[in-house]
Amino acid sequence: MSDVVAEPQFPAQYRATLKQALSDHGLDGARTFIAGFTEPRQRAQLWRLAASIASHDLRPFLDKAAAAEQPPWWTLDQLAELYQAGIDEALFIMDGATNAPEDAHWFKQAANILSYNLAADLAPCWPGDDQPREVRHYELGVATMRRAIRWRIELSKPAENMALAYWALGIHLLGLGEHADSVDAFNRALDYSRVAASEYGRKAEVSADGDWSVVLNSGFLGLARALGGDDSGTERYGASLLAFKAMGEDHPDLASDAKLGVDQLEKSARVFGLKAEEPPTPQ
Repeated sequence: MSDVVAEPQFPAQYRATLKQALSDHGLDGARTFIAGFTEPRQRAQLWRLAASIASHDLRPFLDKAAAAEQPPWWTLDQLAELYQAGIDEALFIMDGATNAPEDAHWFKQAANILSYNLAADLAPCWPGDDQPREVRHYELGVATMRRAIRWRIELSKPAENMALAYWALGIHLLGLGEHADSVDAFNRALDYSRVAASEYGRKAEVSADGDWSVVLNSGFLGLARALGGDDSGTERYGASLLAFKAMGEDHPDLASDAKLGVDQLEKSARVFGLKAEEPPTPQ
């Protein structure tokens, strides 16, 4: 899942030049490129573009055919450092905008978006991304999202955005083995997903016709409960898998989204050690 905010738009040559700078010189390349711009909001958007390039273009799991042709690829630690540089600059400008509430709000939002995207990239649920996650990655994800959740409350973000934030917090808490806290986070994610579904006129239920986010967060809640020793969690997790599979069969236009939901849940179950069993059929 990605945050529901459009990527900033820049001329194509900006992306090409920035990608080359990142490929050749890493974070220093981004700093040098962005240093050529003086307008604070444009700089913040360029940090977001740099993070997007590093995340989507410079990681091998996204293009295995090219992986052998262009080493070395970016590590998670390098990616996190790049994100943090962008967040730090946004916060520095925000803190200096004491007499400009609109600017302070804008840069808090910029830091919020980068924070969520960082936590999402560090999550271990993405199909094909087999880079190992370490405790430090989960710890960073938790700290990043606890702060971002506070910002989202202060920014009066809608339910859809709050659901994403609590999902990201929950998956990193799972990585730390903090099952009770992850259950709480996924409960909140599910509650916000249901609110968002109702706002969009979608069914807030776990079924082939249900809202995608509701199905996903219910599945993650079940996974967290199962890993914490609650047997009922396995049935909830299985119900979400079945709902996604039925969604893909009943709604061909949603097949790719449904498959992504299945892949995220199944990969997370493997990573976090839930025994791979055929999900039970809900009664």
